[in-house]
Amino acid sequence: MNQKILALQKARAAAVAKMERTFAAAEAENRPPTAEEHAAFVAARGELESVKAQIEAAEVMAAERAELASIPATAVAELGVEASASPRVTVGQDNRERAPWGPTPQAAFGAFMQAVHRAEPRVAGIVDPRLRPLTAAPAGSNEGQGSEGGFLLAPQAVGLVDKIAFESSQLAQRCFAIEVGDGFNGAEVDIIDETSRVTGSRWGGVQVYHAAEGATVASSMPKVSKVAMRLEKIMGLWYVSDEQLFDSSLLASIGPRAFGEELAFQVDEDIFDGSGAGMALGVLRSGALVQVPKETGQAAATIEAANLRKMRARIPAGDRLNTIITMHADAEAELLAVHEKIGTAGELVYIPAGRYSDEPFGRLWGMPVIVTEHNKKLGDLGDVVAMNLQRYYLIRKGGVGVASSVHVRFIYDETAFRFTARVNGCPMLRSAITPAQGTNTVSPFVALAERK
Repeated sequence: MNQKILALQKARAAAVAKMERTFAAAEAENRPPTAEEHAAFVAARGELESVKAQIEAAEVMAAERAELASIPATAVAELGVEASASPRVTVGQDNRERAPWGPTPQAAFGAFMQAVHRAEPRVAGIVDPRLRPLTAAPAGSNEGQGSEGGFLLAPQAVGLVDKIAFESSQLAQRCFAIEVGDGFNGAEVDIIDETSRVTGSRWGGVQVYHAAEGATVASSMPKVSKVAMRLEKIMGLWYVSDEQLFDSSLLASIGPRAFGEELAFQVDEDIFDGSGAGMALGVLRSGALVQVPKETGQAAATIEAANLRKMRARIPAGDRLNTIITMHADAEAELLAVHEKIGTAGELVYIPAGRYSDEPFGRLWGMPVIVTEHNKKLGDLGDVVAMNLQRYYLIRKGGVGVASSVHVRFIYDETAFRFTARVNGCPMLRSAITPAQGTNTVSPFVALAERK
């Protein structure tokens, strides 16, 4: 067995063992799992799904590398790739061996697109043996053969688009991510029904007592709701002309970056302000969002030091370590002039990036400040938002998918390339929380209210 796959299989076994250990104490003591034990189980399950996805990818890649052995040396030379010395491997019932598409993901992406173009009968009708026909399609079309539908992009090149999408995101990469495994179209997540930190309400109803010797106390348990989230699809189409398909370098440099960044942008936009209908439920529309009102007499579209102090006070102490503050560029410009009064003088509240250190982000009371295009314009709800995205579930499956069709734009001499991502998300809390002392609610998601 491939050494990498063997190592991943060991990691899979370790993840399963970790899942079993999380509930071992509860089973031994004949009691329900604690909230901490349940959270550990969810985390271990996430590790297992991630490892399973890596195993699948490694097996496919092993098969892809081995394909070159079945292609004649003259054909390999014409395809512009070098023969691989990888031995034949078996993945399920598929013993075929495929050559890699190129020395780099960029080169692989361009070579794939050109091979799809050559497979079109009106061009050459030559199907590159490295192409992988789509095996499933919506009713009304047959994609089992490339000449009748399309081809899937090899994992070597898909990884490029997925990497760009992940690295381009400002919010998605900070969320509590859950990888959905094969055979599933969504995930069931735990929403904590905690609305108050008053005794008897923490964790939705957990309470402990001072017990006298030999006495017992009332039982209690955490209140957690199961929410089923279905994967939703985000899709982009790219029509490439025959002329453009001759320029491999253009295809490799523009396509993956343009669509990778656009997919990242849309996922982040949904996390920030998604409606929850056919897309993720965004932070701004969550019942857990706390809105800090403007000050009495505060001018429209301004930010005052008191706004920021009160926003910070509404962030739970345990969430501040992982909290980021996102804002519109105009809000940052306003923030640069905000001073905290000290007698007749004052000091800046906001420390911009590079002022006192080489940190990539500005700081507000130690919390990173990130300027995004998702924040609303200055003065609107959402121009300044504090959020701990570790309290936001983001489910996804298989990274970014890329497929092609030579028929969608046949009469225009264009080939269609489709980019898809399957994701969904929601906050872990249903509502803001009343603290144990005081009446001002707190939340991992806090926004400065509208100032008109």
